[in-house]
Amino acid sequence: MNPPEINKRSFGRVSLVLLGLLALLAGCGGATTPTPVVPPPQTSSPTFVSPPSTVQPSPTPGGFFVSILNRRLDRQEIADAIQSEDSVTVGGWNYAASDALTIQFEAWVKSEYGVDVRLEYIREPSPAAYLEQVYAAQQDNATVPYDVVAVEENYLIDALAHDAVEKMLPSDLVSNAARIAILPDHTPYAVPFQASATVAPIFHADRVGEWFHDWRDLADARLRRRIALPRAEGKVAGLFLVGLAGSLGKDYKNPAQMRETIEFVCADLQPNVLQYTNNFSEIQELLRENRIDAAVTWNLLARLERYSGADGTGDIVFVPMTSGQPAINGYAWIPKGASHPVLAQLFVQWRLSDAAQFPDEAWDLSNVEWGEYHEGPLSSAGVEVPQPVRGAYESVYPSPEEIKQYYYAVDWAYYAEHEAEWLEQYGKCAS
Repeated sequence: MNPPEINKRSFGRVSLVLLGLLALLAGCGGATTPTPVVPPPQTSSPTFVSPPSTVQPSPTPGGFFVSILNRRLDRQEIADAIQSEDSVTVGGWNYAASDALTIQFEAWVKSEYGVDVRLEYIREPSPAAYLEQVYAAQQDNATVPYDVVAVEENYLIDALAHDAVEKMLPSDLVSNAARIAILPDHTPYAVPFQASATVAPIFHADRVGEWFHDWRDLADARLRRRIALPRAEGKVAGLFLVGLAGSLGKDYKNPAQMRETIEFVCADLQPNVLQYTNNFSEIQELLRENRIDAAVTWNLLARLERYSGADGTGDIVFVPMTSGQPAINGYAWIPKGASHPVLAQLFVQWRLSDAAQFPDEAWDLSNVEWGEYHEGPLSSAGVEVPQPVRGAYESVYPSPEEIKQYYYAVDWAYYAEHEAEWLEQYGKCAS
């Protein structure tokens, strides 16, 4: 998921960092590289988490099978193909780490195959722009402008419905895909490169951590005028309603039960709401000034706040709700007609590696930038979290076991059909 804009209010250099990181969830553009922040104090022993290891492609008998080309290549033929393709274009999110990502991928290809390449990492304000451009190229029989698209799952579902996605797997060039344990599984078309992206309550653990366990707890009288809920706009509000429905034992795909869920918000949660907002900067301010105890937003904000080291952020946590979390992870896929299919697969392979999932000091990222980029463990293989972000890791990231137990897939086709009607009803009180 994409980070939004945050308030520059007098929080000094830390807030300048967050301003750059949070540009896109609010639909804004990028920013300059933020100033590194002081890491939060380490409070726990080393943590081990679970992305796939950096596994290089290994040949099967007869070489490396490349499904998009429907042929086997030996290592020299792969290097020759890379040299011929020369570059790869990826459409993705506006990470503060985007420039570092580009440098690291190009260096990896050079190290592994001895070929200089160029990664063009494109950052559109809205991921929908990637789909529009791909569909337009297909309709005009023109060159597809992207070799890889790497954004939220719902855009993949739309692209699949438009028959715009190439079958990527099986391929020996994307061997890391076999180690991923995140669902839903969109093989052979795409692989997830994130594990824990969701909309959720984030909260001050010192005030509500002992008793706050599920979405319905937002109605507890102890939270009177102490919560912030999303405005009736977009996926933050829609996924909030999906999550709350599950907590109330209701099916979001049952229209009557979804109406009852929204009525619960307007009747039972309304007394506890201090403010309806989707603006990260406003939520940040409310949490830091201790004016609210909990806010429903992207779980990303818990990481950005905790890793900022700013006053009022030391007990902010994200914990999966006991009734479950609607997953909205990023998936990487290759559009049909991509011009650089070998480098496209190698980018996906690298993006799933330890090196790309857990950036080390060579990336030169601040803690906040690291927390924006890394979205949780992709498998159960143990990897040590880098020391600067280790102390708060378990407070803002779920474990592989929690992801498996609490995260569930969303029917995005159904969601797209009904989001507007849900938000129209919800908007009668979320204003």
